[in-house]
Amino acid sequence: MTTEQQIFEELSNLCGSKGFIHVLVKMWFKDNYFRANKKGNFTTSQISEFQANREKLNRNELNTLLALVVKNNPTFFYDQVPQQEISDEYSTRAYELLEDFHEIFQKKSFINMMEKFSSLKETGDLQLKQQESDWFLNENNIREAIFYSGDGAYDFQYQDLGYLKYINDNEWFIKNKNFSVEYALLSIEMIFYIHHQKIHHDVINNKPISIQSFTYTKKDFIDIFENYKEKHQLPTDYSINEIISFISAFSFKLDNLEDLYKFQSFDDFNPLVAFPFIKLSEDEFLLLDLYTFSQAFYETPFFWLSGDGEYKNLASKNRGEFTEYMVYTIFCNVFGKENVWLNVDLYSKSGLNFSKKDKIGEIDILVNIHGYSLVFQAKSKKLTINARKGNIQQIDNDFSKAIQHAYNQAFECSKILLGNDYIAKLDEKIVKLPETDFCIPICVLSEHFPALTMQIRWLLKENQHKKIASALVFDVFLLDLMYKTLRHPLEFIHFISTLSNVREKFLAGTQIDLLAVHLSRNLLCSKNADMFYLDNGLSADLDLFLFKNRRNVITHKSSGEVSSLSCWYKFKGTYWWKLFEFCSQLDTKEKFKLGLELLQLSGETIKDYNSIVLDRINQLKSNTKLIISDFTIGLSNHHGLTVYIYNSPFITEEVKEKICEHASLRKYHAKSNLWFALIISTKGVVKYIEILDFEWVFDDEMQQKYQRIFGGKPKQKLFIDGRAVTRKIGRNEPCPCDSGKKYKHCCLDK
Repeated sequence: MTTEQQIFEELSNLCGSKGFIHVLVKMWFKDNYFRANKKGNFTTSQISEFQANREKLNRNELNTLLALVVKNNPTFFYDQVPQQEISDEYSTRAYELLEDFHEIFQKKSFINMMEKFSSLKETGDLQLKQQESDWFLNENNIREAIFYSGDGAYDFQYQDLGYLKYINDNEWFIKNKNFSVEYALLSIEMIFYIHHQKIHHDVINNKPISIQSFTYTKKDFIDIFENYKEKHQLPTDYSINEIISFISAFSFKLDNLEDLYKFQSFDDFNPLVAFPFIKLSEDEFLLLDLYTFSQAFYETPFFWLSGDGEYKNLASKNRGEFTEYMVYTIFCNVFGKENVWLNVDLYSKSGLNFSKKDKIGEIDILVNIHGYSLVFQAKSKKLTINARKGNIQQIDNDFSKAIQHAYNQAFECSKILLGNDYIAKLDEKIVKLPETDFCIPICVLSEHFPALTMQIRWLLKENQHKKIASALVFDVFLLDLMYKTLRHPLEFIHFISTLSNVREKFLAGTQIDLLAVHLSRNLLCSKNADMFYLDNGLSADLDLFLFKNRRNVITHKSSGEVSSLSCWYKFKGTYWWKLFEFCSQLDTKEKFKLGLELLQLSGETIKDYNSIVLDRINQLKSNTKLIISDFTIGLSNHHGLTVYIYNSPFITEEVKEKICEHASLRKYHAKSNLWFALIISTKGVVKYIEILDFEWVFDDEMQQKYQRIFGGKPKQKLFIDGRAVTRKIGRNEPCPCDSGKKYKHCCLDK
């Protein structure tokens, strides 16, 4: 069997062939670009099909080919375009070799899994859930997941967040790199503009895409600079020289090939990823991939700064503050500054002097909404080269430093908050924090970890606590996307809560896929589900949404807000939507808890809710003697909601008492620990809400009272796990909730 190294060496020889660069340029264009439709727009189906295309090369493969071209043929720029027959031969062979390389991964992974399976079979222990990490956590699986992982961020995120990441280092960049972080985004915008101009010009004029389509000269910038500067009112001190200095800082020089000679395998560090511009002459540069350049802008300066012995400590401090402040700012904007705290120190109440030994916990960012706490720990660690090569020990070490340690901190701080036996200090001042009833520990990373969902599933060691949810791990890119797409605070916390509940049931190439699926379908699944794998192509709606919004920003258009992606927005204007907006205010605990329940309903249940409300309103309007009508629906975890449509402008205390008593009986009969009573007008406007939040216990008096009032089971539509059951279910039939039990032993009495 052909080995990896043999494939790498053959690829090296192929890429060193005269004229291969011209073939690579066409491959790059084919696998990274697709045309808009006749109206100049893109469609979700077009994007989805492009993403799911398994024949195209990914960014790691293309960058590998480019590195091998430069390494083995440094004068590639002067090569003539090969004849078509030779070009086709080059292209076909490159695709074949890279496919062979991928097959080696798959074969090695399969062999490893079968060896594990055989070993487990001999011992009789074949419980997949317990042994999953042993099955899948091996060098080849990890290498494959990392090498073929999708993009963990959008190019504009690397740009925008890169600016925020390094803006406090601005003076260092001016002094050492001759460009300012302040104007870096302007330079990137100019580069993107010229790039698209070149590509667009060649395409509409039916000119073949060539190396010149990806070549930048100082003259290119001079030709458009003044016009562009005036049109977009750029700063007067922003100049051509600033752009050239910026490009030079991210350029690989052809007279310095030592680093490329170290590129001896697929997993080795590729200098052209860190320095994506290739300097062809003093004023001429080649750049094939804008995304790689955007990523380099975010990642490469970190190594410049940390390599400066006198500055690295300050640079490290700035990195930590960037992550913390970004999280803090987003959650302040979402939930209000009064509900968010930055850098909270927790001390033992027995401590008298608030000394270091008295400190029992540190929370980077705390969010508390009516006792529901998000405990954040921010980290700036990166995945090392050895980890990317599949070294399990190194992966475990990187994961431990970046994520496990942060989780341990967050979990311990969560326990302290729940115990309510601490003193909190903020900026050396004692503060009184709201009480905490429930916690979600969250680690936030400043760097993208490839194959993060898999690493969390296989490596994270969690503790159990009935009031502490499963941990979450975000990077700043996911958090930024959440802020851009989740329009209501309620949606924001619902996504966090849902992801915590279902995290182990979903594997995805990137966290972007998780958010995309949640936005389009609500990230809910059956309790009996084992695992879902989200394939490429599921984020097309999100891609298009962000593209439209971003285009409006770049072109300075005021075309109005692009409609939301959230799957709930299709119910805008309905009775359910009025209830959702009422709860979205989050000004009371009742609204907050009911709001979270509303977002867990299926689309079918929401339609049924709207239908029933309309039907009851029409009944009240047609029957003037009827003042009130009620119905009950089931919510998640056997919680329930009783809705009272009230045909009167005045709601007395007596009415409130009666509906609370009535709802209590409903709650008791359902054996529920949480129930809501809701009064709405005949216009669907919420007038009153009551929460019945206490543990169910048997009560003979309540039992008899229920029998007296209802005489048996109430006549109501049956909802199980958010789904409407439209036919009568036999007592001995399987329960519709998919529990595997008979209906009489499961949901019959609920």
